[in-house]
Order: sequence, then structure tokens, then C-alpha cells
Amino acid sequence: MHSTILKKVLLSAIAIVSLLNAAPLWNEPAELRQPDGSMVSVIVNGDEFYQDVESPDGYTLIRDPQTQWICYAKVSDDNQQFISTGIIYKNAGALGKAQSLPSTIQQHLRIDPQAAQKLRAQKIAELNAQEMVQDTKPLGLGKTAALGDTVWGITVLIDFPNQKTEIPYDSISAFVNATGYKANRNNGSVKEYFYDVSNGKLTYINLVSQFVTAKNDKSYYDRTDGSGYAGAYELINEILTKMKNEGSFDFSKGSYSGTTTKTLTAVNFLYAGSPSAGWAQGLWPHSGSTRFSVNGVNVISYQMSSIGRALTIGTFVHENGHMLCKWKDLYAYDGSSNGAGGYDVMCVNGSTNPVPPNAYFRSLMGWVTLKEISNDPSGTVYKLPADLKNALVYSGTSSTSSKEMFVIEARRRTGRNATLPDSGLIIWHVDKAGDNTDAGKNDFVVPEQADGKNDLELKRNNGNIGDLFRANNVAKFNDSTTPNANFHNGSKSGLKVANV
Repeated sequence: MHSTILKKVLLSAIAIVSLLNAAPLWNEPAELRQPDGSMVSVIVNGDEFYQDVESPDGYTLIRDPQTQWICYAKVSDDNQQFISTGIIYKNAGALGKAQSLPSTIQQHLRIDPQAAQKLRAQKIAELNAQEMVQDTKPLGLGKTAALGDTVWGITVLIDFPNQKTEIPYDSISAFVNATGYKANRNNGSVKEYFYDVSNGKLTYINLVSQFVTAKNDKSYYDRTDGSGYAGAYELINEILTKMKNEGSFDFSKGSYSGTTTKTLTAVNFLYAGSPSAGWAQGLWPHSGSTRFSVNGVNVISYQMSSIGRALTIGTFVHENGHMLCKWKDLYAYDGSSNGAGGYDVMCVNGSTNPVPPNAYFRSLMGWVTLKEISNDPSGTVYKLPADLKNALVYSGTSSTSSKEMFVIEARRRTGRNATLPDSGLIIWHVDKAGDNTDAGKNDFVVPEQADGKNDLELKRNNGNIGDLFRANNVAKFNDSTTPNANFHNGSKSGLKVANV
């Protein structure tokens, strides 16, 4: 077997920082609306396709389909769905003390994973949210489709007769476009994030509309009746129609792909307030597609987010990763694993300081050139600065694999990487035929965990100290180590990393 030896990789270590809040939603606090208008505190796990909702003290909740009240839940006899007990949930209080409940009501209930997956698939189909990563440069990056051009996105601001935002227009415009943006502890604006992770090759600027007021109160669109995202679609169509009829905004100034059929690259809807329906419906933040023509261009791909009480860039850049770059989610939709964990923005989005995407995704955009590692049995010394500009790729031999590779880069926890779970050498296992979102397939892009504990696969955490390769931890990786450098079919790749 031919082998490649990375005899020594030089990188620096820095101080430890704490983990970040995750996206998809893992134990995310939220306030949901009861039919009488009162708000109750809940904890949400899931994403825009499927959510498990619990009280702060761990009891599973469901919105009663008959009364619309949020109630304590039980599981059906066939384990296929949650059923309302009819016992209305009230806030558990500051100490998380439970209501007086029958002993038959249990905590942390879950339905059969396959049943949850069916519900998730229905929501994905409803949103038409099948984002696919391309192995070619994505289209629509500027009117000339040139990767180095400035990309002009569209951001539409929405408020309601009964819900205005306390965040002024200028602050929202700065959130997406400013230089040196630090408000609400964000590490830069949306524009600065993409400029940094692209090594200055992408300038993403959003054209921001003035606030457009919807016809109806917010609850009309943020529906709790089980109609899915019908309220969101109605709101989007209504707002676009109003803007088109009034001629208040020129959508043709946005970047688009195509010549005869011009499709806007990225359209963002930001609405006043926060989502209050829950269970992946109403105005819950999501990405999807619609069909609308205005000013000679088409609105198809979009993302909708809430302004809330304070703006954070994490969800915004994650969803624009789909629209701008066609990056696929790197977490399991059925919750069977934590995917790429806190090492990639397409898994954990990081709130105020999202981490960069992996080097393979960046290479698809032309933001980093992967240096092919040759089969050198004598060993070659490579120096990898932790600067997002340098990465190595090993694809084995023609007799081992044509679709799998290992992409290697150095990261240290500072700047854009400050919220990484660990510092060191990241060895990404890439399988072009894989899919992190589908438990039935091999993963598409995941980091090899140096400690061999498989914490991401076993859902113990989103990454921790010991995951990455470095001196004084684990400094080698080959076909015989744990983890090993084998391909998914068990064949040996021949990769040998030593003396990190």
C-alpha cells in the first residue's frame, strides 16, 4: 500500500473558551403563546422541520389540536404521535417546580424516530427545502456570476399593526452591512463574516427595505392551528405584492442568476417580534422557496427570521450559507447524531460569533485551494497556518476511493474560530455520496475526533477538548489508529499523519 506521511504539522494553541449555543435548536429557551394571549416558557429541541418542546422542568408538551392550548403530552399506544392530555401547561416558575401532575405523565417523551422522520419529511417538502451542495462553483454570485464580485442580497423588513420593533432601521442595516460591527456582542456584521471566511473574495451586501406593515396582526400569520408554514407563505406573498404595487423597492438591484429567467440569489425576510406558535409552524425561522416575480426578477429561495429583542448573526449567516453557497446542513435531521458539531456553521451556528464552514465547503467556493498530498513514503513536512487560507487534501489511490477524501486544516480558537470546541488540526472526512442529515447514509462532512470517543455520533456534546490533533494530545492518524484513516467501506486509505 502506498502511503503519505505528514511527518510534522506545525500549529499554535490558544486559551480555552466555552461552548456556544447550538443550531439546530438544542435546549433553546423560547416563549410560546397560549390562546388567551399569555406567554409560557418552553425549551425547544429540533429545527425548522421538526421540534420536540418541553417545559423547563422536562415535561413534553403539545399544542392540543382541538383547543390550541399548550398541554402536557403523552405518547400514543403505537408510539407514532404525541397526544394531548388536556392538562394545560402553566409556567413552571423560576425554580422549575412542576404543576401537580398525575404520575402517568412522564418527562422527556419521544415518539418513534421513524414517525418523527415522516413528519420532518413532510415539512421539508412543504418548504421545498432540499438544499444541495454542488461540486462546481455556485451560480448567482453577482450579475456576472463571478466569484470575486460583490453579491447584492435583499432584506425585507416586516412589522405588524400590533407589533413594532424597538430596533431602529439603521441598527438593522448595520447588522447586515456595517464594518466594525460590534453591537449585541456580535463579532462583525453579516457582510464581515462572509468577507472573513472567504478570505476577502466575497463581499455580501444587503439592500434593506424600509419596514412594510402587514395587513393583519402578527398572530394571524404566526398560526397555531397545525397549518404549518401557511401563514408565513401568506405573509411573504402579501408583503411582496404590496411592495410591487407601491413600487417602493427595486428588487432588480439584487444579484441574480440566469439571463432570461432571472432568479435573485438571496432574499431575507426579517419580521418584528419573535415566533410564538412553536412546533415548526407559523413564523418559526426557516428557509424555503416561493414563486414571485417583481421588477423583472424572481423571488424563489428565501429565509425568514425574527428580529426579536436583539439581533445575532448566527442564524442569518447559516441560512445564507444555503442560499449563497448551496451548502447542505451538517447535522442529522432525525437527531441521531450531532453531525459536525461546533466545528462548522452549517451544524452549530454560534449566535454572535459563528465559526467558519469547513475547508471542503470553502474550496467549492474557490475561497481556499486544497493542496493535494502526494504519496511520499519518506515523509513530507507541511506547515499549516491557522488562517483559513491553507488546507491539504488526501484522496487515496485510484484503487481505494474516488468519492472520499480527507481534508486537513489548522484552527485555533481566536477571532472567527473563538467559539470552536477545541484547537488543533482538523481532519475532515468527506464523502461526496454522503449526507449528514440522513441517518441511513454515511456522513458527508465530519471531523475525525482525535480522542476516539465518538462524542458527536453518540450525542454527548457538540465537541470538546481532545477532539483535534495536536502535540500533547493525539499527534498521529493512520489506518491503524483510533480513529483510523479507513474509508467507509473499510478499505485502507493509506493516509499517515504523524508528529503534529
